[in-house]
Amino acid sequence: MLTLGPFTKPARSTAQVGRFAIFGARFFAVLLYTTSLQEILGLSAVEGGLVYMPGTVIRASWRGERQLPRKILPALMSQAAWHWWQPAC
Repeated sequence: MLTLGPFTKPARSTAQVGRFAIFGARFFAVLLYTTSLQEILGLSAVEGGLVYMPGTVIRASWRGERQLPRKILPALMSQAAWHWWQPAC
């Protein structure tokens, strides 16, 4: 539940409502983009998720999380290679 404390000052409440609207729109855009990848392009759920991985790794490295690419990138590359080189059933 959300407390009403952040909404006591009008300037701050409009900022909170604007922030909620922006993040809600971003979430909806990602959901819509993922759905279009699966429905229009015919990608599976895993392939649709792999579309986001390069941007996620780049964004994490920009934020100063230097350990993330070193730990996740080898596992990601091996899983992606295994997935893409599987013969079609």
